[in-house]
Amino acid sequence: MKNKSWGQYLTTILIIMFWVFGASKSFRLIEEVESRIYIPQIWLRTTSAFSYYGGIGVLLGLNHFTGEMKKKGVWRANWPKLIVLGLPSLFYSFSIAIATYGGPFWGRMSYILASQLINNYWDVAYLFPLVLGHTIITGFYKYDSTLMN
Repeated sequence: MKNKSWGQYLTTILIIMFWVFGASKSFRLIEEVESRIYIPQIWLRTTSAFSYYGGIGVLLGLNHFTGEMKKKGVWRANWPKLIVLGLPSLFYSFSIAIATYGGPFWGRMSYILASQLINNYWDVAYLFPLVLGHTIITGFYKYDSTLMN
């Protein structure tokens, strides 16, 4: 094993731990605000989840992305991955906000999804921004047609 790999993985886990502790503190503050004003802070929770957990997903996929940047070729999108993993993760990441503000149809559909998957437990919803961040960063690759011939 290379020493560079050990250092890279150690740095990655330290950054993830820092982000998780930051997220924990942030969500604790949001809960304090909600308990004082008795109004759920849907957009604040959604933005925080995207920032923290989406960032962890990007960080986990960064190694793939930097490897692709070093290659020669044209950037291509892995559409099946982006559509099958990315769109549902995007929708579900916003499902609580959509359920609250999405109008009759989308609000009801999102409410059904959110209530079935979360069942009043918010932390499960934070998994989807992580999946979305990872899907976006690993959903692109470089294609070099000269290597295929």
